[in-house]
Amino acid sequence: MTTTPFDILCPQHLCFDNDGIITHVGPGLRSVISPAADQSLFDLLTILRPLGVSDLPTLFAHAGRALSVEIQGHDDLRLRGVVARHGQGGVLSLSFGIALQSAIKRYRLTLQDFAPTDLAHEMLYLIEVNQAAMSASRSLTERLQGAKMLAEEQAHSDTLTGLRNRRSLERILNHLAQTDESFSLIQIDLDYFKSVNDTLGHAAGDLILQHVANVLRRETRHDDFLIRMGGDEFLLVIKHLTDHARLMSLSTALIRGIEEPQEYDGTPCQISASLGVLVQVGGTPWEAADVLHRVDEAVYASKHGGRGQANFAA
Repeated sequence: MTTTPFDILCPQHLCFDNDGIITHVGPGLRSVISPAADQSLFDLLTILRPLGVSDLPTLFAHAGRALSVEIQGHDDLRLRGVVARHGQGGVLSLSFGIALQSAIKRYRLTLQDFAPTDLAHEMLYLIEVNQAAMSASRSLTERLQGAKMLAEEQAHSDTLTGLRNRRSLERILNHLAQTDESFSLIQIDLDYFKSVNDTLGHAAGDLILQHVANVLRRETRHDDFLIRMGGDEFLLVIKHLTDHARLMSLSTALIRGIEEPQEYDGTPCQISASLGVLVQVGGTPWEAADVLHRVDEAVYASKHGGRGQANFAA
């Protein structure tokens, strides 16, 4: 196909003859429109502004004036245009105006589709710069959000066991109070842990605490809250489980798991645990300090009862 001066000066143009038949499509429009042979200009385009332009005489009457043009079948794309007589017909030069960015994405236009003097070059550059800036901003935001989430997670996690720490308990209990859900608490106080620490040292004690954390994970559900309250005290917050028989079965499994002998530097270490269990049914008022005090009293009842057992709170 022969390159015309119009192809260089205004690549987004149409040439048409004196009957309005399209005779040439500029290279900047070929990815947008593909007129059929002998297709009329007005079968392909609709002149929206000025109103009433539907034939060549009326179109030429507006030569040199800004036109608002719609390509049929592309109702969401409005173009700006200007028409001029040329030879035995005319030339309609088009531009995408404010629809440039969407047109570039939609039709995969490149700089070669625009005249060298077209402001589209600057606009494309600004679009690329803006996209790069937005991408960098999103990346920074994601990194900051990730760092924030990590910091929050670390602030509410016990570094030794990976369980939640005491700081997270207030947030959990506040959520349960707001949703008025039924839940149970199982408080665990390790028996004979101090003797392991005193005899074999803190490294052995750390081994035992990690063992206890693994037992808690093994015996509970993924949505239960496992909390190391500090030292050798742990607390489980279990939503929607209030059946006493199931809670006692769980408590027994926890004690048996905790009592599994561990070995540190060739020396066996064995502890046990005293548990307190509290059931809180949804729809009944409660205070965080009160339920924690009551489950703590149940733990002491287990210790006074001989250790290695569980008791329900009054």
